[in-house]
Amino acid sequence: MTLLEIVQTACAELGLVQPPVVAGSTDLQIQQLLALTNRDCKNMVRDYDWTDLQQEHIVNVETATETTGIAVNNSAIITGIPSTAGLDTTYAVSGTGQPQAQRIAEILSPTSVRCEMLATADATYSLDPDDATGSLVFAMTYGTPSSASAGIL
Repeated sequence: MTLLEIVQTACAELGLVQPPVVAGSTDLQIQQLLALTNRDCKNMVRDYDWTDLQQEHIVNVETATETTGIAVNNSAIITGIPSTAGLDTTYAVSGTGQPQAQRIAEILSPTSVRCEMLATADATYSLDPDDATGSLVFAMTYGTPSSASAGIL
């Protein structure tokens, strides 16, 4: 429902002439209805928990990095990464056995990271396109509920 429809409905209920426009109207009654509508909208924003309508999304902000590594089922550690240089807690992690929305929690060494969640399967990541396991992917993300990797949109 638009602002115009709200004001026109109120005018119809009050027995007033329905305006063709609201914003910019010089009619004092329409200006008052606009002010009342704005007040009620501000009250609704204040009085209700609109955060229930918010959803978490991960937004990749740069080209993802494909690499190799080793994950073990029920472990949050990924080892055997050729280099963790440039990675940090703003990176999401994806690959076979990595839960959805997985993120780096900590850089442990030049070749290993600890993730926020446990792996769900053993995986030896490869850059070979014929390997069914596939590669390990790190992607910088925007926003945060826990670190800096998922945002509310």
